[in-house]
Amino acid sequence: MQGYYFNFALGQVGIQGGGQYDYAPDIEPGAVRFRGQIVRANGLQEPYNMTVRQLNQSQLYVQVRNVAHLINISCER
Repeated sequence: MQGYYFNFALGQVGIQGGGQYDYAPDIEPGAVRFRGQIVRANGLQEPYNMTVRQLNQSQLYVQVRNVAHLINISCER
């Protein structure tokens, strides 16, 4: 993966990540779990664990956990 996140003190920060994914029926049917390492633009690295769930036919839900944050994202397609 590659993208950005916004930090109020630093502004837009670039990130890249890689890892593995698998189905996560232990969380719920149809859920997919992603695990790996995120590398920030400043060179800092940290592990990530992200689970994608389908809320309904048009919405997905993502929860990202790392050592310092818990981020919940809902998106509509």
